Amino acid sequence: MQRIAVVGGGAAAACVVESLARTVREPCALTVLDGGGPLWRGRAYQPDGDRILTNIHITQMSLRERDTDHALRWLTRHAPGSVDDDGLTSRSLYGAYLDDTASRAWRRLAGRGWRLRTVREHVTRLLPDGDGVSVGTAGGRCERFEHVVLCTGPTVPGDPYGLATSPRYVATPFPLARTLATVPPDERVGVLGSGLTALDIVAELVARGHRSAIVLASRSGVLPAVRRRSSPNRPRHLTLTCLERNVAAGRPFRTADLLRLLREELRAAGVGETGVLRELALTEPAIERLRRQLRDADDYDAGLGVLRHALHRFAGHAWNLLPDAEKAVLWQRHGRAVTSLCCPMPRHRAALLLRLLESGQLRLLGGLSGVVPCSPGGFDLVTRDAVAGVGTLFNALNPAAPGTGAPSVPEVFVTRRLDIGHPLGGLRTDRTTHRVPGAHNGRSGLYALGHSTRGSVLFQFGMPSLVYQSGLVARAIAACTDAGAGPDAPT
Repeated sequence: MQRIAVVGGGAAAACVVESLARTVREPCALTVLDGGGPLWRGRAYQPDGDRILTNIHITQMSLRERDTDHALRWLTRHAPGSVDDDGLTSRSLYGAYLDDTASRAWRRLAGRGWRLRTVREHVTRLLPDGDGVSVGTAGGRCERFEHVVLCTGPTVPGDPYGLATSPRYVATPFPLARTLATVPPDERVGVLGSGLTALDIVAELVARGHRSAIVLASRSGVLPAVRRRSSPNRPRHLTLTCLERNVAAGRPFRTADLLRLLREELRAAGVGETGVLRELALTEPAIERLRRQLRDADDYDAGLGVLRHALHRFAGHAWNLLPDAEKAVLWQRHGRAVTSLCCPMPRHRAALLLRLLESGQLRLLGGLSGVVPCSPGGFDLVTRDAVAGVGTLFNALNPAAPGTGAPSVPEVFVTRRLDIGHPLGGLRTDRTTHRVPGAHNGRSGLYALGHSTRGSVLFQFGMPSLVYQSGLVARAIAACTDAGAGPDAPT
């Protein structure tokens, strides 16, 4: 009986357990190691207020890779009417779905003869060694497993401005029901970042009747794009088949190849490059970009549709094949535009932001260069053009972008021991299995998904990506444990 360990017990671990239950036929011994809070929910899906919503359609949030309606069916059965017209539900309810689905998968495994246990200790070291991985914990435990899946997030929130010990600085915003409860309605509030988490904070403050100004401050000053109507067309050139053909021919894949395929796809769709270049350039003022995207949200733009298709599974695989130096250049030039497009906001959220920006209650600052704690309290947000003072300051910076994010303790250990870290952060992984290379680039039993792959994987965050990655890992483990097991083992 082979031994499998899952390091971390959050949403990524829930994906792995569900994928193992649906993929691996042969009974194994499975251990989940996590020294934190409740299993399966992670930080983002803890119990919270009913108004704190998910940001993508529920059919993209299924824990089952080939069953897109699974989460919707669960919510319809357990909480009728909890999915709104945009396909969104509360984060707390979605966390309950994760908890229930992973717990059911756990029980199915037990019923099929798996040996299961949880170890409530933090993992401090991982060492691929021959055909196994040694796992050490803070409590002094040391065990060896044939397969180890690293699912940990950053040990601590990112703190680029050195504010961790400052009063009235909220390093981890979720659950918002708790962190916003002590914010006076007439206090100026600052938010570091301008992505989806930042917008969640703004929306909940307003829903609670906040009357004073809210300042979003980030280096880019870029808001998420507004979600648009999806394209019915399937790509012809930006496909995994084309990519695999290039790999099979033994040719290196470069940025020029990626741009060539994008241009061929645009020509096949009968559109020019103007709209795509405009979205990637981010030269419009943020409020004008928001107005335009909100106005055009019901229309389908063929060029933008091509780009959105490219930014999902194809771009992730293509990114993994690019040379590291070219990845760094691409991310520096277009990373914020890519994140904005691949993680769009719902239209009702965009309408709220536009209203707040036009009324002056919300202020968006780009070019953030520093944050200065003030005496006796509060902070000055310093940009290239202005200084804005706020009272309470929330951290909503994205810890998942390549080149950013605090590493987990086991990630640091394995990187130092084996020199397999990625220059843009995290660990190097194989794109088809998410296996981490062993010593001297040999084979190992260590796999990684989520935060620990932020240099190797373009979109390692978000439930659709975690579900897809966990499927790759489960199939790789099944290939080692099963004799001829298919990708969809009956449960």
